[in-house]
Amino acid sequence: MLKKLTALFTILILCLSLSTSVLAAPTDAYTRVDLYDGTNALHLSREMYHAIKYIDANSLGLDESLEGISDIFCPGDGKTYVISEVYPKIIVLDADYKLLKQITVRDTDGSEISIEGAKGVFCDKDGTLYIADTKNFRVIVTDNNGNVIKMMNKPESELIPEDFLYQPTKLAKDSNDYLYILSLGSYYGALMYNPKGEFVGFYGSNTVEANALDTLQYLWEKLTSNETKKRASVKTLPYSFVDFDFDFEDYLVTCTGQTDTKKNGQGQIRKISYNGTNILFKRTVYGDYASSQDVNYLEDKLLLKEERTGNSVSQNMVSIAVDDDNFIYALDQVNGYIYVYDNESNLLNAFGGGYKQGTQLGTFSNPSVIELNGDNILVADTVNNSITIFSVTEYGKLLKMAQTQYLRGNYDDAEPLWNQVLTYDADNQLAYRGLAMVYYNKGEYKKAMEFAKNAADYSVYDLAHQEVFKKNLADNFVWILLMLFIVIGLIAFAVFKIKKNNIVLLKNPNVKVAFKVMIHPFDSFNDIKYKKMGSMVIVSVVTVLLYISFFLRDVASGFLYSTVDMRNYNSIYTIFKTIGLLVLWCICNWLVCSLASGKGTLKEVFVATSYSLIPLIIYNFIRVIFANFLPLSASGLVSGVDIAIWILTGFLLIVGMMVVHEYDFFKFAWTAVVTFLLMLLVVFLIFVCALMLKQTWVFLKSIYTEMGYR
Repeated sequence: MLKKLTALFTILILCLSLSTSVLAAPTDAYTRVDLYDGTNALHLSREMYHAIKYIDANSLGLDESLEGISDIFCPGDGKTYVISEVYPKIIVLDADYKLLKQITVRDTDGSEISIEGAKGVFCDKDGTLYIADTKNFRVIVTDNNGNVIKMMNKPESELIPEDFLYQPTKLAKDSNDYLYILSLGSYYGALMYNPKGEFVGFYGSNTVEANALDTLQYLWEKLTSNETKKRASVKTLPYSFVDFDFDFEDYLVTCTGQTDTKKNGQGQIRKISYNGTNILFKRTVYGDYASSQDVNYLEDKLLLKEERTGNSVSQNMVSIAVDDDNFIYALDQVNGYIYVYDNESNLLNAFGGGYKQGTQLGTFSNPSVIELNGDNILVADTVNNSITIFSVTEYGKLLKMAQTQYLRGNYDDAEPLWNQVLTYDADNQLAYRGLAMVYYNKGEYKKAMEFAKNAADYSVYDLAHQEVFKKNLADNFVWILLMLFIVIGLIAFAVFKIKKNNIVLLKNPNVKVAFKVMIHPFDSFNDIKYKKMGSMVIVSVVTVLLYISFFLRDVASGFLYSTVDMRNYNSIYTIFKTIGLLVLWCICNWLVCSLASGKGTLKEVFVATSYSLIPLIIYNFIRVIFANFLPLSASGLVSGVDIAIWILTGFLLIVGMMVVHEYDFFKFAWTAVVTFLLMLLVVFLIFVCALMLKQTWVFLKSIYTEMGYR
C-alpha cells in the first residue's frame, strides 16, 4: 500500500512539474523610482496582474494549432475574437474564455474566402467584423457570421502617394465611428475613413528628429545639390508605428516599435492629438514636463545578449492597449515584459518575462499581441501558439484607482487609497507623491514636505517649503528684524573702529596674498613666485576647507538644492573629487611642465592651484546657507552664479599657472591638455593596479582555503 501511495505521489509531482497552467511566474514585478539627481532606478514591487489561465488549441478543443496568432480583439461585451495568419477561421471565445463559435468568411456567392496571412480583426458595436487581409492587400467587412458585406481595397485618392503599398495590419474605430487602418511599413500614419466609409486622409504620422547639424546639412544640400547628388542621397524617413489604440478621450495612442538601438525604448509610445501633435508627456521630479519622444519607456541598460554574437539585444515594443482610465499597456517582444503606464508616462508596474524560454505560466517565448478585456490582460505568443490571461490583483486595483483620482485632482478621495497602497508596498513612490499633494491641499505643509522628499518630488516640496518659510517669517518677524538691526549696527561699529584706529585685520603678509588673489591675481601670483610668499600651511588649510565646503554642499544644502541620496552617500567619493583631484592635478601639471621648460616648482604649483580655489570655497559656504531658504524658482539664478564662480576659479588658475611657469596663454593651454591626459592615464593605472591586487588577494585566499582543507 505504501509503495502504491509513493508511486501515485511521484506521478502527481511529475504532472505538476510538466504543466504550464499551474506554475507561478518565475520573474519579479518591478517599477521605476525617480532619484534625486533626475535619473531613475528599478525597484521591486507587488505585481499588479497575475497569470490565471493559459489557452491553446488543446484547451479550446480545436483540431488544428492556433499557429501564428496575429491579433486579439475584445469589444467589451465579454466576447473575444482571435485571428491567426495560419488558422482558417476567426475564433470567438465567451466571457470564460471557452470556445463560443468559429467564423468562416464567405463571399456573397457562399464560397469560402481564405484569410491566410490576415494580421488584424475588429468588431464594431453592431457586430460588424473588419478583417485586415494583409496578404491580399485589402480589408474584408463581414457580418458577425462571416458573410462578406464589402471589400475595402487601396483607396483611390490624390492623398495616396504613388509608391504607397497598401497592406492593412491593424484596425480601430473612435467614438465618432471613424475607422483607422494601419498599413504595414507606412510612415504616413493611419488611413482614416469617415462613417460613410470614405477615405479622408492620413492621421498621426511620426516625425523625423532633427538637430542643428541636420539643419545645416539640409541647407548645404540645398545649396550644392545636383541631379547626380540627389539620386545618390539617402532620405531619412520617420519610423512607422506598429500598433495603436484609442484612449477614453479619443486620442490615438501609438506604439512605434524598435527604433535606434542606442536609445532602446526612447519615444516608442506617443499620443496623437487631432492636429497630429504628440501630447504625451512625463512630469519630471522638478515639476516640468518632457515630451514622450525623450522618455525611455523600456530599459536604460540592455542586459540581454544575443546567443550567437554576444551583442546586446534592443527591446522591441510590438503592441499596445489603453483602458477606460487611460492607463497604457505596452508589450515588449524581446524580454516578454508587460509595462503599465499612466497618462503621464509614470511606470506603475512591469511583469512577465521568459526571454525565448516562456515555458511557465505568465512568461513568453515570443509575445506578439496585447489586448484588454475588463480587468484582464490577454497576451498572444506566436511560438507557444497560445494566449495567456492575466487578472488584476487587489494591489493593482488600489494602485489604479488611487492614481486615477490623483491625476483627476481628487486628492482627498485618493488619500485612503494611497494609504492602503502603502500597506502593500511601503516604498511605492507614487503613493508618497500622491499623499504629498493631499497634505499640501490640507495645509499640513510639513507633512507634505516629508512625503514629497520620499517621493523625490521637488515641485510639491518647493510649494510646501515656501508656505512653511512664510509662516516662520511671519511668526518671528519682530525677532528677525531686531537681530538684523543688531548685526548691521555691530558691522557699522566695527568698520568705524577699524577706520578710526587704522586697525589692520590681516597682519600676516602670506595670508594677505592669499585673499588678494581674488582681486589682484597677477600681482599676487608674482609675489608668490618671486617673493616666495606662498605658505604650505595656508595650502593645507585651503585643502581641508575645500573638502568641507563640498561635503556641506552635498549634505546640508537643503532638499531643493541637493542631488544626493543620504541613504547611499559616500563621503570618500567627495574626498576623491576634491583633495584627490587637487593633488593629482598639481603633480601631473608639475611633471608635464618640467618637461616643457616650466619654471614652477611643485610647491609653487600647489600654492597657485590652492589659492585659485579660495573664491569657490567661500562661495560654497555661502551657497549652503542660502540653499536652505531659496525657492526652486531661484535655481536658474543659483546655476548662473555657480557658472560665474567656476569661470572665475578657472581664470585664476590660468593666471597662476602662467605666472609660476612663466608661460604665455597658448603654452599653458597645450600643457593643460597634456596634464588632463596624464591625469586620465594615472587614474586608469590606479584602477588596473587595484583590480590586479584584488585578483591576487582572491588567488592567495583560495590557496589558503585549499591548504586549510588539506
